Amino acid sequence: MTPTIISTLVGKSTKDPYKYIKKGWQDTKPFITGYLMLADNVYSICSGVVLDVGIDNKTKLYSVTVEYEYLTWIRYCMLQTCNVKFGEEVSIGTKIGKSYKGTMRFEYCNNTVSDFPVRLDGRCLYKQDPLVILEGDLELPDKTDEVTDNG
Repeated sequence: MTPTIISTLVGKSTKDPYKYIKKGWQDTKPFITGYLMLADNVYSICSGVVLDVGIDNKTKLYSVTVEYEYLTWIRYCMLQTCNVKFGEEVSIGTKIGKSYKGTMRFEYCNNTVSDFPVRLDGRCLYKQDPLVILEGDLELPDKTDEVTDNG
């Protein structure tokens, strides 16, 4: 696992990215369709456009979907506050929001069919195991090796 992606996500430089992972893809029931990450503040991992800002009526928590490429969405979920709005362009390190009690859910969607569809803006993508992104195996646009401490 590369520390760069997680360092950007949580806004803190780290040599041990595993200390920020609480639980992984579908390792408990009910299934987790992403990774639960330990972070107070949540930052964009690369450039894109905010495709959706949703709020759960019951929990009052935000989910932000950022489109990095036409068939690549990253979802930042379980946010207590939201610092972005629909249609806004974000870059690496843009603050997405504040997590709920120090935990957020990081999700990755593409067009490979899975049991977990996400429908937005008349399109449907599917949740995938985001480990390919957290480990740096999937190259995202405008990824950078430099991380600043946003803490």
